[in-house]
Amino acid sequence: MRRFFFIFPLIIFIFLNSQNLINLNEATFKDLLSLGISRVLAKRIIKYRKKVGEFKSVEDLLKVKGMTKEIFNKIKNRVFVPQRDEEEIYEELLEEAEQEVIGGEEIDAEILEDLRANPLDLNSATIRDLMQIPGVTHEIARNIIRWRARHEGFEDVRELKKVPGITNKIYERMLPFVKVSKVIEREKFNGEIRLRFMTKTPFSFDSDGFKDDENFINYRKEFQNPIYFYNRTRFFYGRDVEIGWIIKRDDWGKDLNLSNLRDNQLMKNYLVLRNVGFINKLIIGDYGLSFGQGLILGEKPFLYRPYPYKPRGIRENRSSSYNEGFHGIAFSGILRGIDFALFYSDKSLIAALNSDGTVRDTVYEILYENDDTLDFNNEDNFENIRNLRIKTYGGRFEKNIYGIKFGLTSYFQEFTPLIHPHSKDIPQIRNVFRGDKINVYGIDFNFPVGKRMSVYFDYGVSKFHTFEDENRTKWKWDSGDALSLGIGYRHFAGKSWIEIYNYSPRYYNFYSSGHFYLGDDKGDFNEKGIMILNEFRIRRHKFKVQFDYAKQIEFSDDINSSYEELPWGRRLWLEGDFVLSRKFNLFIRNQIEEELKRVEVYGTSPKEYVYSSRVKNKIRIQLTYAPTSKVRLRWRWEDVFIRYPVVNDQWRGYITYGEVKYKPSKLLSIDSRIIFFNTPEDVYVSELEYYWPRALLVVSYDNMWSGRKGMRFYIMPRIKFSRNSTLWIKIETNLYDFPEDYYNVSYSDYDAESKYQNDTTHKFKVQYDFKF
Repeated sequence: MRRFFFIFPLIIFIFLNSQNLINLNEATFKDLLSLGISRVLAKRIIKYRKKVGEFKSVEDLLKVKGMTKEIFNKIKNRVFVPQRDEEEIYEELLEEAEQEVIGGEEIDAEILEDLRANPLDLNSATIRDLMQIPGVTHEIARNIIRWRARHEGFEDVRELKKVPGITNKIYERMLPFVKVSKVIEREKFNGEIRLRFMTKTPFSFDSDGFKDDENFINYRKEFQNPIYFYNRTRFFYGRDVEIGWIIKRDDWGKDLNLSNLRDNQLMKNYLVLRNVGFINKLIIGDYGLSFGQGLILGEKPFLYRPYPYKPRGIRENRSSSYNEGFHGIAFSGILRGIDFALFYSDKSLIAALNSDGTVRDTVYEILYENDDTLDFNNEDNFENIRNLRIKTYGGRFEKNIYGIKFGLTSYFQEFTPLIHPHSKDIPQIRNVFRGDKINVYGIDFNFPVGKRMSVYFDYGVSKFHTFEDENRTKWKWDSGDALSLGIGYRHFAGKSWIEIYNYSPRYYNFYSSGHFYLGDDKGDFNEKGIMILNEFRIRRHKFKVQFDYAKQIEFSDDINSSYEELPWGRRLWLEGDFVLSRKFNLFIRNQIEEELKRVEVYGTSPKEYVYSSRVKNKIRIQLTYAPTSKVRLRWRWEDVFIRYPVVNDQWRGYITYGEVKYKPSKLLSIDSRIIFFNTPEDVYVSELEYYWPRALLVVSYDNMWSGRKGMRFYIMPRIKFSRNSTLWIKIETNLYDFPEDYYNVSYSDYDAESKYQNDTTHKFKVQYDFKF
């Protein structure tokens, strides 16, 4: 009997505590009433949840009107708010890094991957280290360092909540990337291996005649390797030592062997050392450079340039593009209060030559457009490997004086053989570099004005050695300059940015990331203009407005025209991200452009040209529905209307897609998308998708490359076997309609009535990541 008196209360206790806890972020009105609270208070809890989006903690209930401490203490053990683990936060930040934005804060997925693999120690991290974490500003990083000094270090990561300026959201975003080492830890050896494979059928829809099996088989045996192969390997010893390389063989490329690896398949390799005496970072091998606001040395932005631009200094280059970046040695550090970086590069590149041995391509084409196609479709590239040698050396010095950060940057380049694209190939040859040397000098500074405003200024001069005539009998030194002035202001609802720039057409600098509109980010510095950006938030809704106006500084063409006005352009970009409810999100973007362009008058012989304004109106509507955290449905419609008033031409095209993302567990996620498009002449539409995991690609559709209309479908399962092992698969089908003059009609199904032919391609991709 006595045992019963002990067991009975235990049974009652277990029963009471076995009742299902109520999730505050999913609780219904009836669920809340079951807690024993009034109907009015239950309605207020739901209303508060709709207002703020979700509860961050159970204690947030105290912010609800009418919630007393007595009621809270009564129900707090019967409710909960699910806490996301670090891996979920990390995945969310990576998704944020992959959103299409204009301006805004830039999040680099590669940096996040590095920080996740090797978290920062709060007791040794520098301000620059901490600012790599999304949401951590210079002020917050400085507050962390000050708190650490005053309290003799951090004992626990949770102490970050005590640092001024760190909100719950910032703290949550920092969690995956920081740690606290209470004792000196042994450096640990770890690393990662990434493997990619891809195959497609038919061989290639644009392969100029190799869809005929017999024709291909009789071609060249060494190119008959149908599988694309990619390997990225990285080894770490703590955070201070890293060795890495990238190997790539295109589909239908040469065999993987030591000879081909040495000649063309080893894309990048590097050794990184950190904290070596007064040197913070040393790179031997492939690297990139970015300083100031990127006008002198900067990395090309993927979609849109962030404002303000965040320079990354010297950085290992892990791209799979053969020509891009520098190869040699670079190091940075601090000496007597001066931040410095010195670099030397001696790199051999792929470049086509003229009959006299000079380089036929422009430098921009060599660096960014035609350097990584080493397959049988372009076998000439194998003869062009190491045809061009570029030597580069220079440095950067930066000093903070009374709150103003001054920077001096310069570099010198020599091209062997000399660059000599011919005038018959390039209409505006006067504005294209031809010569053998370029020297670039620049100054930049930025400083705060109060707590909300910042001013940025970059100025650069390019001096180059060029020839005055086609026979290269007379040589001279010429120059061009460029400047950029930006003012940023953070207000109560967001931030505003204005940038004024003036780029001389002979400011030859192929490593700049300056803001362009007419130049379209292709190194055409023949432009001056203004850009105004405003980002603001109204409750949970986010808005962005960008306006560009630009004009060419001078004009040189190969056609006879009486049109005297220099080409110009203006653009208005409006964007709204509306949170309709916890489950629905509406995104709207309207892009209005007008620019002066040269237009061919059809039916004239010889060809005649006129100048007409080109007016473009592009509207995007996107609706996202996320009924649960495991399912997301998305639909997008984009309409493009283009007209030329002078010649009375106009076209309209569209792209639309439906997308499903399903994540049944933390270990499995499935993405799929079906896309339909129609692109009449001069209409270009695009969508952003994963080409590989964490590697976004702008998939473009236009009349020449993707046919007049078509459909694409893909499905992407991602399986996470463990924290260190992930498999990603993409299965893709493309159906295109091509004009009859695009390629031989025997390659696909030809419709004589519509004058179009149908073509279908299939791709299968696999990526495996293993960390140890």
